[in-house]
This record gives sequence, C-alpha cells and structure tokens, in this order.
Amino acid sequence: MSYPGDSIIAAADEFQDLQQTGPSAAVEWLHIGAGKKNILSGNRRTKDTTLLQAADRLRASQECGDILQNALMSALNANVAAGHIARTLCWKAPKDAVILTPTGQDKSPFVRDVVTRLTSKPIKPKEITKDVGPFRVSWESNVEEDKVVLLKKVGCSAKGIGLAELRQLCCNDKGALGDVFQWAEKKWRIKGQTQFSVGELTTTVERVLQSRRAFLPTAWLGSIRAISINQAKNREFEGVIIPWPFAVGGNLDSQRRRLYNALTRSQKWAIVIVQDVPNKTSRLAASPFSKPHKS
Repeated sequence: MSYPGDSIIAAADEFQDLQQTGPSAAVEWLHIGAGKKNILSGNRRTKDTTLLQAADRLRASQECGDILQNALMSALNANVAAGHIARTLCWKAPKDAVILTPTGQDKSPFVRDVVTRLTSKPIKPKEITKDVGPFRVSWESNVEEDKVVLLKKVGCSAKGIGLAELRQLCCNDKGALGDVFQWAEKKWRIKGQTQFSVGELTTTVERVLQSRRAFLPTAWLGSIRAISINQAKNREFEGVIIPWPFAVGGNLDSQRRRLYNALTRSQKWAIVIVQDVPNKTSRLAASPFSKPHKS
C-alpha cells in the first residue's frame, strides 16, 4: 500500500549488466516512467583521475591502456603475477584490498596459481629489498552456494514454514538466519502473517545474503579477499587487484563491461595484470587495453 508523498527510488545501469549486452529492459522502463529522472554518468566512488578516466574510456567503447599506464602490466606466469601483486601490496599497505577475477578459481588455472603462489611462501619482488608475504587470501563463497546452505538449515517443507518454527530455529542466531527471522517477525507485526512460503523464504535469503556482503565488514580480518567480478557488484574496496587470464570469455563489449565493473569497485587504486605469452604480440597492445609500446 502506498500513501500520498511516498517516494520510491529506483536506479539501473545497463553498462553494468554482466549477463547480456545491449539495451536493458529495466533502464528503458525507467526512462518512460512519469517520475523525476536524474541521469547520472561517470564513477563517483573515487576521486582518482586514472580510475575515473579509464572508466570513462571503457563506457565509451574505447581503450584504456594509455590511461592505466603503470597500473597495467603483463605476466608470463603465476610467479611473475604474484611478484607484481606483492610489490603493490608492499607499496600501498592497504587496509582493504581485493582480488577481483573475471572467472572463478575453478575456471582459470592462472588465477588459481596466482593465489596459491601468494599464500605458499615469501616473495621478493623487483624494486623491494626484502621478502614479503606469504599473504592470507580467502576465497569468498558464492551467494548461490550460501543460499542453498541457509535454506537447508531452515529446512522448510514444500508448504513453507511457520513463524513459531522460524523462531525456534533462528531467533538466537547473530548471522543471516537471525536476519531472516527479523524479516518474518516484521511481517507478523505489520500484516499478522504467520506462515511463509518457500518462494518468500528463498527471495528473503537472497536479499539478506546480498545485504550482508555489501554492508558488513569482512569476516577475515587481515586477509585479502578473492572474489569474482560478478560477486563484487554494489560493493567497494580501497584497492583492487585484477588478474586478467586467457579464460575471459564473451565479446569485446562484454570484456569492457567486466573490466569497468572491476575498476569501479576501487576507492583509491587498482592494478590489472594480464596473462601473456612470450615471443608473441602482447595482449596489452590489444583491446580493451591497447597500451602504447614504450620505445
């Protein structure tokens, strides 16, 4: 039910849609609506000129290598990539850094090997006079996997579950289960609802998990998170490390969107490490980077 003076704020950005390219039905629907419209452009998460200009280039279907400059580098193997990352972490000393990957660890041996090298033993990067690391890197689980686990804990039947059962299962939980019970209790106070369907619970569990990831601090204090670019949407970090493997799929527009989403998670700095092959034309010289060669 709505009342006079109520406001609904809705936002959408078709360029950040990683599931498809081209026009977004949600954006088109917002444009034809009768409400007040504010068309926002550009990245407002950072004031860093390099990140802002690189994001603008990618949105305009242009190359960003000449903007990223030293923040864009190649790596022939996981050892070289881990050295680049270790040097950056030593120089930046971030409180909050994340490794954002276009693919999960299971789909890219390069990404998996880079993380293994960072965590296995100390590294002595170029231009650093001492060994650094090993680092604590924690892979963040997938929301879909967490949803399955959480719904199994609730254990509702095909008919759903009642408020009394949810209270017994969830009310003393300080995590996501507790949030689910708070939602159910609010439904009871406002609407008198005491029975909840599987569909309602599934939707609520998804919303709770997304909200907790977006707004609660990491559970792994002192560690670097490793997550996919898709998992990082609507989140932000002080520093972003982007290993760019051969396994990046999709057309060029899709790759630009992925890179844009990764770069715009950063508040202060980002580096991109591109998996490369010796004795061939560097991938840095190709789209979406096209970094000018230094003579």
